[in-house]
Amino acid sequence: MLKINDQLGRSLTFSQVPQSIVSLVPSITELLIDMGLTESIIGRTKFCIYPEKECNSIHRIGGTKNPHFEEIIRLKPAIVFANKEENLKEHIDLISEHTNCYVSNIQTIEDALKMINDIGYIFDKKTQSEQLVAAINEARKHFQFKKKTVIYLIWNKPFMSIGHDTYISSFLEEIGYENILPKETLRYPTLSLEEIKQLAPDKLLLSDEPFPFKEKHKEELQLLLPEIKVELINGSYCSWYGSRILTAFKHFKTELA
Repeated sequence: MLKINDQLGRSLTFSQVPQSIVSLVPSITELLIDMGLTESIIGRTKFCIYPEKECNSIHRIGGTKNPHFEEIIRLKPAIVFANKEENLKEHIDLISEHTNCYVSNIQTIEDALKMINDIGYIFDKKTQSEQLVAAINEARKHFQFKKKTVIYLIWNKPFMSIGHDTYISSFLEEIGYENILPKETLRYPTLSLEEIKQLAPDKLLLSDEPFPFKEKHKEELQLLLPEIKVELINGSYCSWYGSRILTAFKHFKTELA
């Protein structure tokens, strides 16, 4: 008998190692695949797109906010992976009535590492999870740069940023960026152009997700904010909290060197 609490403290019990998985979280889908569990994944969302080859072979069951509940129940997965922020509580509650649902709650790198180790425990992949966590912790040691202040935008019209209690803000701190927004700011605050000017960060980072900021947006904002360096950034590197953490650290080690 295998027992574990998810990151909301909900107790899960398994009679054996789960052999069928539905993932409602793109970053966890990627993590499961990277841990050698592709054959066990019987359902994923339309946003679970990496790694592309493996994901293309997995049955789609809707989106993160609108999964096909009846289809999930029909598939009879031994475990469903969800996330407190990315998925809706009502869906999590419905799924939990039928099967084990592990809900992650990720606000820091440490939370992400705990989740990786939990998955290693659930699937008897402890060696793989410990090796990944060790590699991530080793990669973290290389970021000793003087911190640059930043505002990270995730949405356009209105501009929307991220508060200090988000995983993105935690990750930015890890790689040498300081979130210049006030500590007491909302989780996902809206900002005006004038507020961005007044805060005067060293950099304005434009994420390509969930809003797909592109070169044209960078050019427009650079003209409006000539004193601030405007840069595009790969949002998955800053917001995906599975095996992509290691990829992200390797990328920024080169990018920011």
